[in-house]
Amino acid sequence: GPSENLAISTSIFANKRMHHSSIGRFISNVKGYVLDKELRRVPLGAVGELYLAGSQLTPGYLNRAKENDNAFFDNPFDDKKGYERIYKTGDMVRFLPDGTLGIVGRRDGQVKVRGNRVELTEVESSIRSMENVEDVTVQTTINNGNNELVAYVVINNDLDGDELKDSICDYVNAHKPEYMVPSYVVKLDAIPLNVNGKVDKRALPEIDKTSLQVEYVAPRNENEKEIVEAFKKALNLKKVGIYDDFIRLGGDSLTAIRLLSYIESNDITMADIFTFRTPEAIAKNMTDFSFDLDIYSLESGCPLNAAQLNVFGDVILYNKKDAYHIPGYIAISKKYCLEDILNALNELLNAHPILSMHLSDIYEVNDADDTGNLDAIIDLIKIAKKLGIKKIMNLINKYGLKDVSGIYNMIKTVIRLLKGEYPYLVKGDKPPISVKSKDDNDTIIEFLAESMDIFNNLSKFMIVETEESYYLFYLIHHIIFDATSAGVFKHDFEILLDGGSVDFDDAFLKSSAYTHQIKSTEKFDEASEYYYPILTSLDDVGTLLEDDSSEGYSTSTWDLKFDKMVFKSFLNNAGISENVLFTSVFAYALAQFVDGDKVLFTMIENGRDRFNENFIGMTSNVMPLVADCKDRSINSFMKDMADAVYGISRHSYYPIVLLYQKYDFEVNILFQFVPNWIADDFNNVEGIDDIGSEEIMNHILNSHGDQITEFFVQIYQNGENYRLIITNSNKYSNNLIEDFKETYTSILSNIINANLHSNLNTTLK
Repeated sequence: GPSENLAISTSIFANKRMHHSSIGRFISNVKGYVLDKELRRVPLGAVGELYLAGSQLTPGYLNRAKENDNAFFDNPFDDKKGYERIYKTGDMVRFLPDGTLGIVGRRDGQVKVRGNRVELTEVESSIRSMENVEDVTVQTTINNGNNELVAYVVINNDLDGDELKDSICDYVNAHKPEYMVPSYVVKLDAIPLNVNGKVDKRALPEIDKTSLQVEYVAPRNENEKEIVEAFKKALNLKKVGIYDDFIRLGGDSLTAIRLLSYIESNDITMADIFTFRTPEAIAKNMTDFSFDLDIYSLESGCPLNAAQLNVFGDVILYNKKDAYHIPGYIAISKKYCLEDILNALNELLNAHPILSMHLSDIYEVNDADDTGNLDAIIDLIKIAKKLGIKKIMNLINKYGLKDVSGIYNMIKTVIRLLKGEYPYLVKGDKPPISVKSKDDNDTIIEFLAESMDIFNNLSKFMIVETEESYYLFYLIHHIIFDATSAGVFKHDFEILLDGGSVDFDDAFLKSSAYTHQIKSTEKFDEASEYYYPILTSLDDVGTLLEDDSSEGYSTSTWDLKFDKMVFKSFLNNAGISENVLFTSVFAYALAQFVDGDKVLFTMIENGRDRFNENFIGMTSNVMPLVADCKDRSINSFMKDMADAVYGISRHSYYPIVLLYQKYDFEVNILFQFVPNWIADDFNNVEGIDDIGSEEIMNHILNSHGDQITEFFVQIYQNGENYRLIITNSNKYSNNLIEDFKETYTSILSNIINANLHSNLNTTLK
């Protein structure tokens, strides 16, 4: 404890500690409080500042009235003699599950480095554990507007210069997240102290900030030059060489987004920036493919891109005609009239022509419907032999194919896709718009539940008038619309409704052009090869055991409850994103329900970082991920999962429908993390209570007999809060879903409260 409270405030036997951060319980003559900035008690497990009270508390600092006013207060919780005053310690703590206090760090010892919170004492502790290090202090310095860490070390060997820096940095990097690795290392004979025995920061020597960058090497080709210029603009630097490291220069996820905006090439993603990090390595992995993104027009139409093709394949090959409808609504004030709404919607359709597109029988390379084509017949015979007549009949029954001609068309579609023949989107008439007065919910439910003919139209709209408001309902097929599109749709509609204007949007044509030019490059083959070692060793992948007892598809939602400060601290310490953490927890939770440590599932990736984010279209790619959940350290598991998530994201342009056919596997488990910035305006229907939102939502969720997959788990972010959503078929009972929810939430809670170097099984089982 602090000297202000006579040195001892809490205690615990070292061998009784359940958690590495535990400092025990308050001793008998001490009362303590964990409070926020407003002197309110924080919830159990939340991080707050420690305040102490007791008869042994010092009267204050001698002749230092200002410091006394900032450190000592009347106790708002207890006025008993000896406890009337409380002391603000500056220590950030939380109550652990065993009832003891856990130390988080000093209030003034937390700094933000590249968007991550860092405890300076944690970095010091890591360095101090090195052999030959006698003393150390870690401070910060500002470099190009960003905090960088400086380690001042006293060492009892002859290491110096780059050799000393490499030794310190390599050690910290092996034990801590990368953003905790010092940018500078300075060797001292002794750490300077002030009269109070604390580090005298003013006496520490200045550092040479030019040492942060490696020896300057100028860009050697156009790709390197473009990326170097993007580095300089995004990081606000005057000089960058090809071997300078994005992270070491202070880059973070927000900086990466800015960097991408300065690069014209559509062959670089955020995953590339964090994987390769230097201009030289990024440029090397760009390849020199030059894509013409203006090869298609509204008049010509365009073949489906990779993400669209995945949806099309699922709809056509497995007859999932209703699974990919995206419903939504916009509430509109009565200060606007019906004519205003219709005009705004008409202008929106003009600005976003993809909403008027539909699928055509035309393929990118059209074989026509000539059954006399010898190659097609040979291919059909090969597939028929492979499947066998029993399998073919099972497919007919399972997927609602009425006769052998249905299976013939399905197989023929497969052949076309395998040959690289993708169906076309072509421009049609504007989608239907209906106007209804509100009498009951039947009209709305009928509108939202009705199937669409994707070869005729892919969107439709209905305006409903109630006594208080108008509502614009839409039903748009996933082939041309994703969750991000919903936000763009609402944003642009509201601007047009207020008399503004929006830019013309033909980004879907460019996305198609990218997909259909990259598939003839080495990069496309490289993606296929990337998946080869992953998808050819699936024999030991566990299977989620079926537990039939529910009827039809069902959707369940729960709010995830965990300490947000602990959650953010774990992300910072592990050096991972929310997506990686939630995906990792899903993988480990799934492993508890299968017969093995290895699990296979698909995950959804946004797919927009190669293009402008703000367009309406479909770029959400579904990608297979294999996770090995064998016992090892949590830190190692998280790093492996980060590599897997980034790896498949970098190769997301390869359609999963081709992987299914090439590697002959099937997976009906899907995971998705939906962050704040992705809009899903039908996720919350509280604003339409006047037209029976609950009945409408339940009908949408449960009316269709076919869904995207058998077991679909999503984590939705809403500000600081998160929601777990599970949609499942009748293969899985309500009890199993409830058990999975409990397992997921338990693993998430345990893992963010654990030491990164503890073992998975010890911590989570």
